[in-house]
Order: sequence, then C-alpha cells, then structure tokens
Amino acid sequence: PAVLVFAATMALETPSSTQPQGPKAAKLDLSRAVAVQLPATLQDGRAIPFRTADGREGWVVRLPGGRPIATPAYADGRIFVGGGYGSREFFAFDADTGALVWKIATSDDGPTAAVVEQGKVVFSTESCTLIVTDAKTGKIIWQKWLGDPLMSQPAVDKGRVFMAYPGGQRSHPEKPGSHWLVSLDL
Repeated sequence: PAVLVFAATMALETPSSTQPQGPKAAKLDLSRAVAVQLPATLQDGRAIPFRTADGREGWVVRLPGGRPIATPAYADGRIFVGGGYGSREFFAFDADTGALVWKIATSDDGPTAAVVEQGKVVFSTESCTLIVTDAKTGKIIWQKWLGDPLMSQPAVDKGRVFMAYPGGQRSHPEKPGSHWLVSLDL
C-alpha cells in the first residue's frame, strides 16, 4: 500500500569561504540510519505518530487506494503529495503532525510530483492537465489541459511554469507526434 513516512534528519554541509555562496547541499549520512518499526494498524488519511529507538519522532499515513505515489514536495511546514497513478486526489499534510490540511479532487488521474513556489503548488496529471493550487487552502487557481499523456512533472522558476507536452491534439493538430515546451505565468 502507498504509505507516506515523514521522519528525516539531514546534516547541511557548510560551504567554505572559497566556494560560491548558494544553496547549501544536503548530505545524507546513511551510516546513522535506524530501523523504524511502523504502526501495524493504519487508517487511510489518518496520521499515526511514532518514535525511533534513538528518540526521533515522525509520523506515517496511508493514502487511500494503495497506489504507487510520486515524490512528495515540502514547503512552509507542509508536505504535498498526489494519491498516485490512477488516483484523482491531491493532499497537503502538516509536516510536524501529519494532520491533513487539505485534499482536492482533480479532474484527471495520476497527479505527478509537485513543485511549490510563491505560495502555489504546481503539478500535472497523467491524463493531461497542468494544475496550480493555493498552497494554504488547496483552492485551484488555474488549470490547463495540454495533451495526452503528460508523463513529467512541471518546472517552476521566477514566476514561470515550464511543461513539455505532446502535440498533434487540440493544442497543435497540425504537428502530430511532436512535443512542445510551454512557458506560462505562474
């Protein structure tokens, strides 16, 4: 079944004064990994807290449907994740408690991994729709059908959404079999 577990500790590598100052690289020390005994009884959508043998705390939640899920996104204390291939659900969870903050139903199935920027969550669906929601409320700000199938996650930079999509359909019937790259205002 699709289970989302959130309990991570990362050491941030500090750049030396001779390196250009930019984002700090996350360095995972897998030699410090511990086995986690997850709670045996899980109800769909209900977060269950746990504690590791070395005192770390986390939570686990089972998403409805038991589908394979795309990589979750994290921003501003929330975890954003789609319900998986075949699902029409997208979720926001509180990163500290695992409590469900909001859930939306999409018009198409298969929400991809999301990107979060400027308070907006951007993801696509396998069945062709690019969706932008408000990160706090889940309210859909806009959505656009691009072409079937969309097999990639969108990219966002400086208020622009970038997405590759197949041509030869409603968007570009004159160019069957081709693909396009669109840049849209976030």
